[in-house]
Amino acid sequence: MQLPETVEVEPGLDVQDLADRFEIFEALHTDLEIATPMSEADLEVVVDVVAISDGDEVVDLACGSGVLLRSLARRRAITGLGIDLSPWMIDRAARADTPAGAPLRWVLGDAKEQVSELGAFDVVACLGASWVWLGAPGTVRTLTEHTRPGGRIVFGDMLRRSGIKPAQAAATPSADEVIDHMSSLGVDHVETVVTSDASWDAYIGETLEAYRRWKAANVDGHRFDDDVAEWVEAQHRDRALLEWTVIVGRRR
Repeated sequence: MQLPETVEVEPGLDVQDLADRFEIFEALHTDLEIATPMSEADLEVVVDVVAISDGDEVVDLACGSGVLLRSLARRRAITGLGIDLSPWMIDRAARADTPAGAPLRWVLGDAKEQVSELGAFDVVACLGASWVWLGAPGTVRTLTEHTRPGGRIVFGDMLRRSGIKPAQAAATPSADEVIDHMSSLGVDHVETVVTSDASWDAYIGETLEAYRRWKAANVDGHRFDDDVAEWVEAQHRDRALLEWTVIVGRRR
């Protein structure tokens, strides 16, 4: 797989090996700009809440196709850095139309390793990749550590629905529990954006359509049929217990 020259590749990474590793995710998200249960309207709400300012430095960890950074760059003159370990996603991010003059950098790399070498930013985001830091607590701590005082953190993930007991959801935290953890780290809650079940249903439908397109373009595309069926089953199971939630906080 050949990445655009504008993509910076973390030394020592085998791009083709990573392409093979993440191909199932690519099969489900071919041509999709948003790879989470969020609609474009949901994303715009998040961008509004972040309240970006001219000159802000922003990093998106596990940035996917880079849609958040591009959306922020359309609002204000920011400097942005997107890091993702999927060659498919970082390729899409680098090739997508970018607001004129927006200095956005794209890095193929392990966000956990890369962020350890970074300084502080005005906005630090991670949407849908808390597994990198073994869950919400570790992810929120990492975001906070790399956010300047007065800066914003943007954390998004599947969180436990109200009324669902921890044991029912594999101890997945609720939004209130994440907000309490943020507070203990010196982060004030700004707003919580919970997407609708309709957004999640639309996401499942869009990924299945994306998979059909991917299969049509790949002679051996059927090899992921069982994996995709299991993924869809898990999505429907999780939907009864969890909600796709984005929490924005401001570091004191």
